Amino acid sequence: MEVKGGKPLKGDFDVQPSKNAVLPILASTIIANDKCRLYPVVKISDVDVAVGILEKLGAKCSWENGGINVDTRSINSYSIDFNSSKKMRASVLFLGALLARFGKAKVYLPGGCKIGKRPIDFHLAGFESLGFQCKYHKDGLIEVFYDKRKDKQHEKIVNMVGVSVGATENILMASMFFHNNVTIHNAAREPEIISLCKALKKYGAKIKGIGSSSLYVEHDSLSGARIKIPSDRIVAGTFACCLLSSRGSGKIRNYPFDDLESFTALIQSMGAKVTRDKNDIFIKSPKSIKAINFQTGPHPAFPTDLQPLVSAVLCKATGVSRIVETVFEKRFLHLKQLRKMGANVIIKNQECIIEGVENLNSAELNSTDLRCAAALIVAALSEGKKCTIFDKGHLKRGYYNFIEQLKRNGVKIS
Repeated sequence: MEVKGGKPLKGDFDVQPSKNAVLPILASTIIANDKCRLYPVVKISDVDVAVGILEKLGAKCSWENGGINVDTRSINSYSIDFNSSKKMRASVLFLGALLARFGKAKVYLPGGCKIGKRPIDFHLAGFESLGFQCKYHKDGLIEVFYDKRKDKQHEKIVNMVGVSVGATENILMASMFFHNNVTIHNAAREPEIISLCKALKKYGAKIKGIGSSSLYVEHDSLSGARIKIPSDRIVAGTFACCLLSSRGSGKIRNYPFDDLESFTALIQSMGAKVTRDKNDIFIKSPKSIKAINFQTGPHPAFPTDLQPLVSAVLCKATGVSRIVETVFEKRFLHLKQLRKMGANVIIKNQECIIEGVENLNSAELNSTDLRCAAALIVAALSEGKKCTIFDKGHLKRGYYNFIEQLKRNGVKIS
């Protein structure tokens, strides 16, 4: 695509339902073993992959009135094929859901964005703590199953070996296989974990400690439910960064304030003026962006998914910014592309130094992952020079109607 910015964005932007919330909830419908309705849901490519996995397993899915109906009563398989596994990282979340339903599951090592090592060791260690057996095959097939004869653990207590959103979601779902109490310590606290807990409670689970690092799970009978999907906090942050990069002003509707406290505070320290109106936010950009220092980390710290977007804005800030990335070791790939535009960036291990420049140049840029693609667009909005971005389909994995909304508000994209 070709992007030409240089003009302040002005207008309204609508935040879509959360990708990172809906994917584990789609997987969790397997546990309900009933009819479920998820709403609102948009047709981004990762959602299409997840729906495709459900249908291959035997579920019946249909889109209706901005949501999706899922009937998992007819699921008769516990294996996810190689191609489906490789299409997205979240395919691994079906392990926990299938274990809860059948006590066994097979999936191949997952695909997804290449932003660094994301081993599933934390997932497998958690399954083993619950009493499951795990086998890893040379072709990448992962087989997990429950053998009551080998389960010597009367108390189901999982001490997560590291803070991981995906592993917490997987262990949370797999714990539904057991009717007795399950305790999960060192659980991730991201908003998407809270959304999954709320969905499981709607099915009939009893979960205590929601929002904390210790979760206590039990259940009797389960049934289907209507699940509302929250706004996508990363998309909301992306629109905010688009406004700041272009030095524009506008309203972002359905802005998840509670989930973006660290981000909102950070853009205010960059000079943005923020006004809240119920569920909407109005952002007015400063004439000059202030340089800042920040570090990413697990929630409630600054989210790693928004680091590429903010760092793209900081390329034209006044002063020197310092960013420490603690989650993914390859989260600075977008900055290597922005150097082609003339960004003054020094990267050393998990730290980067950005000295703001007055102007960025026209360039041909290659997106390497979902957030990199969005960050390159954010940077291009700051200049009236044409940038060519080779996206390779990354953007469609997580953004719905994003380009159309930018065009509607005056950005030239072809």
